[in-house]
Amino acid sequence: TPATPGQTEKLPLHIPVAMGLVGAEGEDLPLKLIDGTKLSRDNPVLQLTEAQQSFTFVDLDEAPIASLFRGFSAPVRVEYSQTKQELAFLMAHDSDGFNRWNACQKLIVGALKDLMAAYDAKQDFAVDKDLLEAFQSLLTNTELDQAMVAKMLELPSQQFMAELLPKPVKVDAIYHSLETLKQQLAKGLYAELVGVLDRIPLAKSYEFNAQAMAQRSLRNVCMSYLMALEQDEIVARCVEQYHQASNMTDQLAAFRALVHSNRTEKQQLIDDFYQKWSDEALVVDQWFMVQATAPQPDTLNQVKRLMQHAAFEMTNPNKIRSLIGAFCNNNPVNFHRDNGEGYQFLADQIIELNKLNPQVASRMATLMTRWANYDEQRAQKIKDQLARIQQEQLSPDVYEVVTKALNQ
Repeated sequence: TPATPGQTEKLPLHIPVAMGLVGAEGEDLPLKLIDGTKLSRDNPVLQLTEAQQSFTFVDLDEAPIASLFRGFSAPVRVEYSQTKQELAFLMAHDSDGFNRWNACQKLIVGALKDLMAAYDAKQDFAVDKDLLEAFQSLLTNTELDQAMVAKMLELPSQQFMAELLPKPVKVDAIYHSLETLKQQLAKGLYAELVGVLDRIPLAKSYEFNAQAMAQRSLRNVCMSYLMALEQDEIVARCVEQYHQASNMTDQLAAFRALVHSNRTEKQQLIDDFYQKWSDEALVVDQWFMVQATAPQPDTLNQVKRLMQHAAFEMTNPNKIRSLIGAFCNNNPVNFHRDNGEGYQFLADQIIELNKLNPQVASRMATLMTRWANYDEQRAQKIKDQLARIQQEQLSPDVYEVVTKALNQ
């Protein structure tokens, strides 16, 4: 545990390690320690209570693959080297749902790191066969929990990758790697992804139960992958889903996929969605948010235009969060463009909000406090905007955030 002010020495914490050893056929092997202790199949937990401990298992007929911290038994980060083949095996066979998801995430993050390296070196990249085959097994195995499969297929966000990787944050490389991986997976898994859409037709009526929710999640994540290719046939299916959806989940998923594409059909749907839901304030918030998080280079200009829309109010915190906040916090590739326009835009809004709603302004200002995580050019541009804000007659809330950020 890292040191904290006033407590530099941290003692070891008790860490429960729920685990299993997975055999070649995907079965959980018996857990017997060298001292004769047998771990229960129902509660196979090792108690880590010292700074360093060893646990040795015996009576194993084959070399197993370790499945650690099942069920997220402790809130820790584990540094444990596993091959792509081992991760793909756990992803396909582990009896613990959390560790299947975790193995999948590790495979994806590894692929993204390779993609980022290829991007930096200006080299081509082909998605690893092990990852493709692992995803194929997920998409074609109808006996698996479909909600779990949907979660496993989700790619990590740009923000997650920025937190995970060493600093400074490589904004453009992260975005490029995520987009490239999504497109390559969509191409390599095209038949399986379309097969899911065929197997799970659009529901004609809304049902609120676990199975229906899982099917909606899986169908929509598959549609999201396919829309990365922007093929006419898939776009037509997505437009059909938007118009025929019996629930907001399906309609919003289709709307987001189309608005985040480069297809010309999207403007008609943007207008249609607003006309259909203009009386529902929370749905209009989603309308703003989807447009604010679009990856296209002109999104900042679109956000500025939407600030003039009749539905937007600078005095309404929900509208601020769904448009300005969504752009600055959830659209890194556009907010952090190296021309600094995103930082200037946010500073302008903080200065105005400082007079209207200092609490909201201070929360928005926190988005600029992590300038040290970025390259020197971007960091300096953020600091310049913080200095500009500091010149204003600030409320105590905003002054505290801005001053601490500049002095860190």
